This record gives sequence, C-alpha cells and structure tokens, in this order.
Amino acid sequence: VRAGATEALGKIATRKPALVEPLLERALRDPSHDVRMTATRGLADAWAHGKDVLTLETALTGAEADSAERFVALEALVRKAQAADQRKAVEAALERVAKNGPALARLAAEVGRAFLGTSPEAMQAFLD
Repeated sequence: VRAGATEALGKIATRKPALVEPLLERALRDPSHDVRMTATRGLADAWAHGKDVLTLETALTGAEADSAERFVALEALVRKAQAADQRKAVEAALERVAKNGPALARLAAEVGRAFLGTSPEAMQAFLD
C-alpha cells in the first residue's frame, strides 16, 4: 500500500513538485526497499521540476553520507538535462562535481555524465 501511494505521488511530482516533495522525502526513509526505490524516482522528478541546477549540484555534493539523497540529486540532474536549455548547465555542474566534489559525489557525477543523452530509465536500471 505504501509503495502504491508513493508511486501515485511520483506520478504527480512533475505537476506539483512542492506538494509531493515532503511526502516523497519521508518515503525515502521507509523501511521497505520498494517504497524507497519508488520514492527515489518520484522525488527525482519533483526535484528536476522544482529545483535549479545549482541547488541540485549543491545537494549532490552535500549528500556524501546519504546515498539516497545523492542518487535523487543525480537522477534529478540527468532528468533536467533532458531539456535542451538546461543541458549545458547540467554538464557544467556534473563536471565541477566530478573534478572537485567529495569522493562519492565525484563517482556519482561520472555516472551521471555517462548517462546524459540517454533516458533516465537507463540510469535507473544501471543503479538498480
């Protein structure tokens, strides 16, 4: 039931990111793996539509001890890069993190760079 509710929240994340973001952030800490994975995808959509590139870059570098948040920020950046007007800003952000970020953020940024130009689902499959 929680996974289904989380999936439903994820489906409206692009239209109402501020509304669902706190609920999906809570679901990101759920004891169920299925709920957490569903929350990651929905929250990435919410962040991609509700946060700018610099905020996502900061979230990526600041989540060294929080793998769930790091992957949400990474997926949000890759999703944001789908928009042609955001692609260069995302590329620059991932390059900065890959060169100067903390160790796990650098690794995540390299993964993100490899999946730019592909579907976000391809990166999800890789990370899963």
